[in-house]
Amino acid sequence: SRRPPATAVGVEQWGDLDASRSVGQGTALTLPELVEICECMGPTVLAGVCEVMAKHYRHSRGGQPDLLVWNPVQRRAMFVEVKGPGDSLSAKQKVWISKLQALGACVKQLHVAATGTANPLDCFQRTAAEAQQEEATSAAVL
Repeated sequence: SRRPPATAVGVEQWGDLDASRSVGQGTALTLPELVEICECMGPTVLAGVCEVMAKHYRHSRGGQPDLLVWNPVQRRAMFVEVKGPGDSLSAKQKVWISKLQALGACVKQLHVAATGTANPLDCFQRTAAEAQQEEATSAAVL
C-alpha cells in the first residue's frame, strides 16, 4: 500500500508532492519501500548510516531523526527531527544530525507549536521568511 503524501513536513519545494512519502521510527516497511528509500538516500548516505550502526550500535541506536521523507520520482530523501515547544536536541540527536549532514544528507528540524485550531496540519504553516531560509539551506545541502 502507498504511504500518504508527505505534505505536512515542509517538502513543498520538492514539486511533486503526491510522489513524496514519509515514515516515522518503528514503522514496518515493505521491500519495495526499502528499495525506494535506499535509492533516494544514495550510496554515500546509506553506507554511512550502515557503518555507524554496525560499528557503534550501542551508542548510536538512539537519537536518529523522527521522520524520513523520500520522493522516488526525484530520488531525494530528507531526515526530519520534530521538536515541540521547549524541546531541544539531545546530545545523541546532535551527533546523528552532524553525521548525516557530513554524509551529504538533507536534514531538517521541524518546530511545531500548538495553534488552538482543530486542524492539526495548521501547526505546520511557515512564514515566508522561514520558507526562504529553508529553501536556501536545502539548496546548500543538496
